[in-house]
Amino acid sequence: FGKSTMTVEEVLAVLEPDYCKCEGDWEGDDERKAEERREQENFFEGDFKRYLREEASKNSDFLEEFVQFCTGSNYLPFVSPGDDKPFKITVEFNFTQPEPGCHP
Repeated sequence: FGKSTMTVEEVLAVLEPDYCKCEGDWEGDDERKAEERREQENFFEGDFKRYLREEASKNSDFLEEFVQFCTGSNYLPFVSPGDDKPFKITVEFNFTQPEPGCHP
């Protein structure tokens, strides 16, 4: 069974970033790709984590709703310490540019 409540730190602990996904062939040079990865890492470690913390402090249901949006379940499954395949939520970053008027 999972926990009925969760903390920001528990949610952050299960988030696993997957940087620099590219559908098709990367058309830029290695330097540009490294720069994109740094921007993705900075966003994940900075703005994204800050947003989760701020929203969780304003709305007691936010973390449950966030986890449900990501997984379909409104709880984090119980994981034994030392489990060789712990539960993770993959946060995928890619190079796809948003359509005009759409969110990235």
